[in-house]
Amino acid sequence: MVCNNPSKPIPQIYNEVVSAYRQNKGTAELVPMFDMLRSTLYRDRSTVLPKLPRSLDDLILPAIFRKNLYNENMLLCDKKQPSRILGFASLTAIKHLAECSIWNADGTFKTAPKLFTQSYTIHAHNEFSMKPIVFSALPDKYEETYSSLLQSVITYAKANNLILCPTSILIDFELSSFNAFKKAFPNTNIVFCHFHFAKNIMKNLKKLRKYF
Repeated sequence: MVCNNPSKPIPQIYNEVVSAYRQNKGTAELVPMFDMLRSTLYRDRSTVLPKLPRSLDDLILPAIFRKNLYNENMLLCDKKQPSRILGFASLTAIKHLAECSIWNADGTFKTAPKLFTQSYTIHAHNEFSMKPIVFSALPDKYEETYSSLLQSVITYAKANNLILCPTSILIDFELSSFNAFKKAFPNTNIVFCHFHFAKNIMKNLKKLRKYF
């Protein structure tokens, strides 16, 4: 069953099967826990998935992985030059981004896909919640890379008659991303995250220890 719909999360499939079994049998006591089946289920799923690429040039995104669970197109950009950049966002999400004046942007290295340097996300913030809108896989932390991603987002929005005009964007304490956002949105207030600012201060203070 995990092979019939490779885009459907395996935990979701497991929960649906257990629920159906419980309705038919009255109990699911005999069904093994998910953790006991995890390795087997993911191993079976891997038999119908494309082989992992050895380089970014070998990376091919099948059509099934370009859509979300609502069958909306998610591939915002796939730039191959000078370095591979992948950006994902549905039109519904971009519409929400256009409606929000406050954004957050954040990069992380721990969850970066293999062969990429970091995962970078853009979030829309309103009075009720903060939602992730744009998901991207970036090959580096250069200003040109951030600019390329942002221009793709802006171009996609304009193509769908949407104007992105945030009043404030909170970002990591990183000069390259700051420059990219400032060029893309010159009238927007770009704010550094206090946590990353304090972390950067501590990192540099530690370097001064040898002088005291």
